[in-house]
Amino acid sequence: MNSRLSIALLGCLLFVMGGVAGWVGHCLYLEHLPQGKTSTGTSMTPQEVMDGIAQKLELDAEQKEALKAIFEESRDHYWELNREFKPRYEAIRNDSDDKIRAILRGSQKERFEEMLKKYRPKKQASGS
Repeated sequence: MNSRLSIALLGCLLFVMGGVAGWVGHCLYLEHLPQGKTSTGTSMTPQEVMDGIAQKLELDAEQKEALKAIFEESRDHYWELNREFKPRYEAIRNDSDDKIRAILRGSQKERFEEMLKKYRPKKQASGS
């Protein structure tokens, strides 16, 4: 029994460490990109990010093409990763939403559903 508990705890620890490592890596990646909003208040597009990097680093035409290829390759990898992990992420989020619903009363549940509609895409706000 003790060895089973140790294995389970080790598995949980590795899972948490993987999540932390992913989050730290993502934060470090974002630190190297120009941050901010466009003049309309929306997030910067990948093209705007590339243009900002090219301008600040004074890249020549060849370097700009290489930068574009890097962004396209990264985009493809991000999409692959998203397709792989999105179902698991949504399952965890839906489970959390269900647990939150279970502790709420009356109008709290209604307000929670309104919050989900406001901050999440429609298909995800409906819950499980």
